[in-house]
Amino acid sequence: SQNLENIVRYALYKYTDKSYGVTELDLSVYNIRDFKSIAASGNALSNYIKSWENGELWNYERGTFPTAQNIITENGIDYCKVYEDGSNGHNNFAYGIATFISTEKGKINHPEYGKGYYNWVEECSQYNIDVTKLKEGDLIKLDDALAIYATILQGFEDSVDMKLQANKIVLETYQRDALVAICYQHGIDGTMRAFAEAYNKCGGNSEQLRTEFKYFNGGDARTDANCNLFFNNKYIARDGTEIKAGIIAYADMIHKYMEENNYKYCVKFNNEYEEHVRGGECGLNTTFEESKTGYQNSCCATYVSWVLQEAGYIDDAEHTNSSGELNNLLISKGWQIITNRDELEPGDILYYNYGHIEIYAGDGKVYNAGSGENIRSQAPKGNGISSKLTHGLRPPN
Repeated sequence: SQNLENIVRYALYKYTDKSYGVTELDLSVYNIRDFKSIAASGNALSNYIKSWENGELWNYERGTFPTAQNIITENGIDYCKVYEDGSNGHNNFAYGIATFISTEKGKINHPEYGKGYYNWVEECSQYNIDVTKLKEGDLIKLDDALAIYATILQGFEDSVDMKLQANKIVLETYQRDALVAICYQHGIDGTMRAFAEAYNKCGGNSEQLRTEFKYFNGGDARTDANCNLFFNNKYIARDGTEIKAGIIAYADMIHKYMEENNYKYCVKFNNEYEEHVRGGECGLNTTFEESKTGYQNSCCATYVSWVLQEAGYIDDAEHTNSSGELNNLLISKGWQIITNRDELEPGDILYYNYGHIEIYAGDGKVYNAGSGENIRSQAPKGNGISSKLTHGLRPPN
């Protein structure tokens, strides 16, 4: 997040010719994989928290519900209405962003809610919102509210990461995300202190940790969902649906795993890039999870199929190891065909009718599993899209 802040400061300097603290920037220090890792976490995690904080707004934002409580549209612009959340002094907007917290220990004497303290003052001030003057019924542009939410969530992520590091606790990404979600709901310090104590007490033992960590024992639907995320890697929304990360996030995650585990190229017939002969270790698994303990092999279509399965675009039963079959399947599902390469976007599927398929990462780079070298070398890579491209494919809206 500090690197991203420096980029913004540098961009403002270049645009206004006024210094904002950064007038020189070595862009070579930014590794695209670092940003993809942030996106992989943030996408699913952000939507997961949104669904539990305000499922109606989440569905409205996604375009799956026509209206949402506390949202007003005027002249084509959406606004969030500030509301009191029933806690006798929590002025909220959007996804549980409470700008005033009432407590007898508070140092501020609010004219309506009594003692307490103002919350998210700095984050809101960046969008010219003075939380000390907000009152129930005030309007905030939805775009500003979503930007404030993203800033606040990033702060929670950074804090959880630092406290895990300080306590020398290493977790899977989805387990860390579960902790971020719990901290967003209950606060950072007390939550992370309780988790570190419980984790160290039971040595990371899952079943004992489920009992020892108090925020795994609420008995309500949201607590159960947080447990499901921590122990089973399932981002289950309030409405029961499973939230998936985007194509790029899964493309990066799966490719990185193949790189680190020395996957081989296999198409199960003679091919100049084939790394196996018939029999022996030759074979391809239908799902990415199966490959972890089965054939640690892949090919271009197998890899893209795995990514689309994990991202929820095709079922496991629709998996194919053929680039042509996968191309036809996506077209039959209503995927948009992109023939102008200048219109290609990250996450588009690139199809070549000579028998190859890959995933566009943007900036002329791709995620490719068309040979052993491409499987085992860091992705995305490339210096432009091949002139042999037949077309790109994009998911329907």
